Amino acid sequence: MADDGYRTALDGFIADLNRVWRAVGGPSYAQLEHLSVQVLRQRRSGEVRFVALAPSTTSEILSGRRKQPLKWPWVLTFLTVLRIAAQRGAIDAAVIGTIDEWKRKHEAVLAAGRAPLRPAGAAVAVAGQRKHASHEFIGVTGPTPALALPQELQPGLPQGLRRVTAGNAQESEADDLLGAFLTLLRRSVAPQWWHSYRDIAPEWLDLYLNLESGTEFIRTYETGVIPGLLQAEAYAQAVMAQCRPDATAAELTRLVELRMQRRCLHRYRQSCVLWAIVEEAAFHNRRIDARTMRAQVGHLIDMVEDPNVALQVVPAGAGDAPTLSEPMTIFRFPERYLGDVVCLEQLDRAFFLHERKDTEHYNQLFSSLTVKALPPDVTRSVLRRIQEEI
Repeated sequence: MADDGYRTALDGFIADLNRVWRAVGGPSYAQLEHLSVQVLRQRRSGEVRFVALAPSTTSEILSGRRKQPLKWPWVLTFLTVLRIAAQRGAIDAAVIGTIDEWKRKHEAVLAAGRAPLRPAGAAVAVAGQRKHASHEFIGVTGPTPALALPQELQPGLPQGLRRVTAGNAQESEADDLLGAFLTLLRRSVAPQWWHSYRDIAPEWLDLYLNLESGTEFIRTYETGVIPGLLQAEAYAQAVMAQCRPDATAAELTRLVELRMQRRCLHRYRQSCVLWAIVEEAAFHNRRIDARTMRAQVGHLIDMVEDPNVALQVVPAGAGDAPTLSEPMTIFRFPERYLGDVVCLEQLDRAFFLHERKDTEHYNQLFSSLTVKALPPDVTRSVLRRIQEEI
């Protein structure tokens, strides 16, 4: 555990981060994340390392809850993003200070904690171990699937929350405890970047995106379509046209933009793992033209190269596999006191389940599906076979 000298040094460093953050207008955590994604897009190979500024991480650091030494790539990205914000706000970037000054401050904090800077190669190795965690518990079954997870992914026990329905304005969205739960999530991402799409998105999507933005582990099961976070743009356009036949061309364009923004942000959130199970029937949707579907499968082949993505396909003919009549998504959060949340999507609404008996049931169901589906390490060859058959 860090001594008092280290704690004092870290607190002073975080206070300085807060000072310059406020000096440039205090951009929201969502704005900081959006700008960091832009920086990542423009970064060239071989340049200094930047990271995505996940709202939950930024909140933890600026509030002083982070006890571990801050990693330099995060600090460098934060300062870079503040310079962009200062420029856009016509604020003198000199209030931020130079990178060399901040580098010396950062090294002083590390020295105070007797924690020398980790070599870049070692940092990548540790990150790789965490990213591959989702592949290590395929096929695990038992009364409480969460117990089979690596320690760092185990949640706290859910606390007696009742079933909540979102989508009907006359139905209560939450009880007091759920309200506190959502307050924590919204505090970390407010103002939400997706609010500009509220006029065309279903009402329940606001709650769904709040959950998606705060999670560190997403498990999702689909029967007839590819999960949204794995969709290519042309495929998303075709699916949206089917789901929203009443939408105008402009509305469809914005809906696809919303989905692509979600996908982009997820790709740059290095701490978030996506584990998807898809029925093979989703690849043989006759309402999607062959060219679009082949391109979508090619996109999936690229996506499964990401160590943060695990994809399994339930082959046609797996008759004894458990089935669901609607898509299922399970969210898991880094905060130990937040239990899993299950989302069941229907045509015009979604059900969000918090009670322990419900979340354990769907965790068990997902675990059973992983056993019936083809293993993740054969996904690439399965996708190539499907691509040839289309």
